[in-house]
Amino acid sequence: MPDKLHSRIKNRRLELGLSQDALATACGVRQSTVANWELGGHIPRQGKIRKIAEALQLDEIWLISGEHPANEGAVNRYLNTPIRHVPVYNWPESQQSFEAEKPIGYVTMTIAPENVFAVFAPENRTDFQHETMLMFTKDYNDSDSGVFLELTDSKADLKTAERPTELTAGRLIFSQTAH
Repeated sequence: MPDKLHSRIKNRRLELGLSQDALATACGVRQSTVANWELGGHIPRQGKIRKIAEALQLDEIWLISGEHPANEGAVNRYLNTPIRHVPVYNWPESQQSFEAEKPIGYVTMTIAPENVFAVFAPENRTDFQHETMLMFTKDYNDSDSGVFLELTDSKADLKTAERPTELTAGRLIFSQTAH
């Protein structure tokens, strides 16, 4: 991407197949003014920046700075989503075993929730295929519904419910099965 305003104006005009005359007419200036903008001899005034951006079908911020506004568009939303190193555990046998267990590894993911962890589904104890990675968030509301990991003193279980209970350790947000 061009790093100078004059280059951004010229390159975009050429991309659109516009002549300097056509851009000048759209901006209410003479062709010589557009030529000066494109050579870097003059910087357009703020009122003209808006007209140039409209004529070239560009965002004003990008035209001025070469940077896209934060959080605008799918790519920028993705790029602004934090990369997290999610701890992965074996299936817990109880609340106590889960609290004492150390992660067996980490999965790097681009994901918004902060308090996330993953466990591997055990054989014949859930509706998920054995070794499916189940990712949970500890950030949930009392009004959230979904699939919850519930831990007691004697077991761990997945429950589909309208809201979490006092036994809830996390709400399921993602599952991944190896092929």
